[in-house]
Amino acid sequence: LQLSLDSRLPLQSIAALAKLSKLNCKGCPGLISPPVEIAMQGETQTVSFLRDVAAHGVFSSEMTLFLLGDGEAGKTSVIRALKSSRNVAEPIREDHRTVGIDVEEWTPS
Repeated sequence: LQLSLDSRLPLQSIAALAKLSKLNCKGCPGLISPPVEIAMQGETQTVSFLRDVAAHGVFSSEMTLFLLGDGEAGKTSVIRALKSSRNVAEPIREDHRTVGIDVEEWTPS
């Protein structure tokens, strides 16, 4: 099976194709799943990965992001820019700077 346009493949449906032995998706721009690293391992390994994910995988839309750096390096500004609809962080007043650790949740739109 040769795929070259879609960036998100229907994993369950493809993994269920019993006679599928190779899946070439190296030409998929912006490939999300399977990861590019898996696709680059070869067509047979890609099918193996898809079947393993279909049988044992769990989809998660969550991730943890740690930003480390010196004081006033811009860590809070990066978070605020990510959370902003305009992707811009407003200036942070000195009395609103992060002291210690700050934990925030974000749902990308």
